[in-house]
Amino acid sequence: MTVYLGVLAIATSLRNDSPYPQAGKRHRFAILVPPGSTSLPLPHYPEELYQVFTYEDLTEAIAALNENDFDGVVVLGETTRIEPAFLEEINSVFDAGIQAIQLRHITENRSTRKQYFQALNEEITQALFGTGATRLGVSSALYGADMVLDLKWLKKNQKSRKSNLERRLVRQGIFVEYLEKVKVYSSDIRAPRYKVRFSKALRTLPEAIFTAHWDYCNKILRWILPSRKTNLISIALIATALLCYDWSLSLKWWSLLYILMFIICLAIPDYLVRQKTKK
Repeated sequence: MTVYLGVLAIATSLRNDSPYPQAGKRHRFAILVPPGSTSLPLPHYPEELYQVFTYEDLTEAIAALNENDFDGVVVLGETTRIEPAFLEEINSVFDAGIQAIQLRHITENRSTRKQYFQALNEEITQALFGTGATRLGVSSALYGADMVLDLKWLKKNQKSRKSNLERRLVRQGIFVEYLEKVKVYSSDIRAPRYKVRFSKALRTLPEAIFTAHWDYCNKILRWILPSRKTNLISIALIATALLCYDWSLSLKWWSLLYILMFIICLAIPDYLVRQKTKK
């Protein structure tokens, strides 16, 4: 796990020398928001090319959209604000033929220690499995909110609330882009919607390896590996236990713990470091 996270963390610092060119046309977007986000600031985009809908049931809202009216769907969670160039940035990527996009979520409410560390964990996850993954040429994680999808594809694949769109995208060979600069703000963190059982993910790993489906391999690794918190605690406990038995045996475990902590620190965005310093 340490090597895997280390590669992703290093990749987050790589330059992205392939920005998307200016779009040749403006596409039509349906923006789906849950109740409570009706006062969302409007983006700087032609009003006739987008429409905001409020949804109670996401599957029903998607099914009700007309493919003749929209090209793409922007699915947001509870949102307090978006940036003015929100749709212009999305349109440039969508016009390049990208069918699936994950946007960056930022939690604005970080006043307590718990909220700060929740926001920190969310940003680290987005940096590793969004920025890091796409810089290496594999798909970003998809979280079920703050995402943009081709409407025709979405209507065919969103069959119910349990539909795992992330798994369907990777099985169909559709690349998921991560737009680090396109930010969606809300007061609380987002809970990832798409999960795959450990046993099910593990069974598909040999097939992904034998077919050289590296995008799928990356997804499976993320699904089956323990969380960063579990890994840190486990290594710390092993190092402490060995320290009591034979200190020389514990050295490699302490080294592994420090390396993993350093890797995680590489993925922390500057604005959260500055906030912590001020406190």
